[in-house]
Amino acid sequence: MQVTANDLLKFSKGNAKLKGIPSLSLPAGHACPFADKCFAKVDYTTGKIVDGPDTEFRCFSATQENIFPATRAQRKHNFDLLRKLKTKEEMASLITLSLPGTNYRAIRIHVAGDFFNQTYFDAWMLVAQQNPDQIYYAYT
Repeated sequence: MQVTANDLLKFSKGNAKLKGIPSLSLPAGHACPFADKCFAKVDYTTGKIVDGPDTEFRCFSATQENIFPATRAQRKHNFDLLRKLKTKEEMASLITLSLPGTNYRAIRIHVAGDFFNQTYFDAWMLVAQQNPDQIYYAYT
């Protein structure tokens, strides 16, 4: 079976501060199980921001997804692919196949989104164990 780009996760290039550090993101709010004061998510169809009942400040990533439909689509694509998988091994395999080559010093996990369940977190731990020469980091 041939793997196409639609079968893989989509990584973003690092911003000006993080030049050379690719990142994988998921949708703000939708993939943030413990968000509270910052909870905001964007409706996938309309692009409108929906704040949570306790929102005191809006997640900057939700604002990005509101302004940039391509960003919203990329993050949703990643989330949809990952949620189809049931085991950490399946998720780790997809992540590994999707990594942007070996010419990087680090990978940032989540400019947007978060570890949405234990299986997904464990998958990233497995990826890191299988690639000990790379740095994987996340703010959560």
